[in-house]
Amino acid sequence: MFLMLKTISCQSPRNEVVVTPSKFGEKFKNLHKTIVIRKPGVYDYKGVMHIWKGEGNCTVFGAKYPVMEIHADNVTVRNFGYKDATVGIVVSDKESGEARRSVVLENIEGLACREALELPRASQNVMIKDSIFRVTE
Repeated sequence: MFLMLKTISCQSPRNEVVVTPSKFGEKFKNLHKTIVIRKPGVYDYKGVMHIWKGEGNCTVFGAKYPVMEIHADNVTVRNFGYKDATVGIVVSDKESGEARRSVVLENIEGLACREALELPRASQNVMIKDSIFRVTE
């Protein structure tokens, strides 16, 4: 009977970012202004990658213009992609400051330079499923 020993390396872990290819690779749309959702319902964007071309940039002094603002309760957003944004999705009414209730974000892929998802603490029943939110800074 032979006993084989395996050498185990004790190197410190690397802090490399693993970026998987986008699942939204076929359909693109340039976005020049914020998408504002004001009514309850299901919003299916069918896997389109939205590339931010509107105002706002990623400098320290750059304005923060989100790709999407959700101003209603009982909203589901599906199959939505965005990139090149300063701020991604904001789940509150920026004008009134009210948090949202019963929001589902499903199959979202987002890349922003500051905040990929803004979610106030007072929000209730917000579910995030099969989604990736990344920040570049």
